[in-house]
Amino acid sequence: MAMAIRRSCPGAEVRLWARRESVVNMVKQREMADLASTDLSSVICGADLIILETPVGTMGELARCVLGDGGVGPACVVTDVGSVKEPVMRMFAEVF
Repeated sequence: MAMAIRRSCPGAEVRLWARRESVVNMVKQREMADLASTDLSSVICGADLIILETPVGTMGELARCVLGDGGVGPACVVTDVGSVKEPVMRMFAEVF
């Protein structure tokens, strides 16, 4: 997704968060993002759009981290690319 966004929206700043440093290093090596980090705060601060691309079962917890961090503005759109919608929407409704 990051590579597709970079290709179709060349002016967009793409930032990626990963749990593991090895993934961050791969993202940097392949130049897939302007910023890649294991520090969620640095990645989401000031974001206009956050796309969660994690297993569905972890999206609720990650959404709580995103909201709890305080770096997300009221106009920021948070969405996901999970395989199902109803469970994710329930998790998001509890958080947002």
